[in-house]
Amino acid sequence: ALDLALVALRNKEARQEQKEAEQDAEGETDATAHYRATLGSSAIIRSQEVERQRIAREIHDGPAQAIANVVLRMDIISKLYEKDPERVRDELARMKAIAQGALDEIRGFIFDLRPMTLQDLGLVATIRRVVSSVRDLTGMNLRFIVEGEEQPLGQLISLAVFRIAQEAITNLKKYAQAETAWVHLKYLEDKVILIVEDDGKGFDLSEVAKNQKKFVSFGLLGMRERADDINASLEITSVVGEGTKVVLVVPTRGNPALNMCWDDDMGRSAIERRAQRLAEEESSDS
Repeated sequence: ALDLALVALRNKEARQEQKEAEQDAEGETDATAHYRATLGSSAIIRSQEVERQRIAREIHDGPAQAIANVVLRMDIISKLYEKDPERVRDELARMKAIAQGALDEIRGFIFDLRPMTLQDLGLVATIRRVVSSVRDLTGMNLRFIVEGEEQPLGQLISLAVFRIAQEAITNLKKYAQAETAWVHLKYLEDKVILIVEDDGKGFDLSEVAKNQKKFVSFGLLGMRERADDINASLEITSVVGEGTKVVLVVPTRGNPALNMCWDDDMGRSAIERRAQRLAEEESSDS
């Protein structure tokens, strides 16, 4: 009877120790998950801050400088009005050109922030506008190829595909030093494929991935997040001296994102989903 009592006591102690160990492990898991989620959310916030700084810098260097120039020329005109009326006409013409250029830049910023043509004319026309703008600005041989008949993709998918295309095109304009680039949009029966490819200088993707600042500044983080939001796969390959290729594959059959709309309230929930997703991915890798 004494032996049985000792065995029962040991079993009880063993169960208690196991329970405490499980509670400790669970607490550690919760803390780790919270920490990873915080890291993920911080990465998203940093990427947004980088984008805000970019927009502020471009507004300062573009429209703000142009408007300051107009103000300066107005002072010149006020002094020339009585002394040299003929020069006033020339100065007014210059002011008009400067103001028109500033207006065009501001419209460009508005388009970048919220492309209205996406709702009015569709994905193909909106990407074509970006391609034409970059081609005219840089002189690059940038080609846009559409295969298949354009399909309605819903607001969320259309915006995500456009933003990924826009970011990839912006990267090749800024960094690729390419002679030729291609933007290929394929509409297939059960998927849509976007390919942005160039023959530029390329980069070491593994090195960029290690440097979070570069990863964010290149827009790679944002592209991956947008792809995840629409249940799409994104593959980025690059070889130094040979060029870069971005391939986005969006399933259109049974994809719940087809029925989702983009609204002003979605930004916060997207950040929360992305932070949670990053935490889950890091947890599964560890």
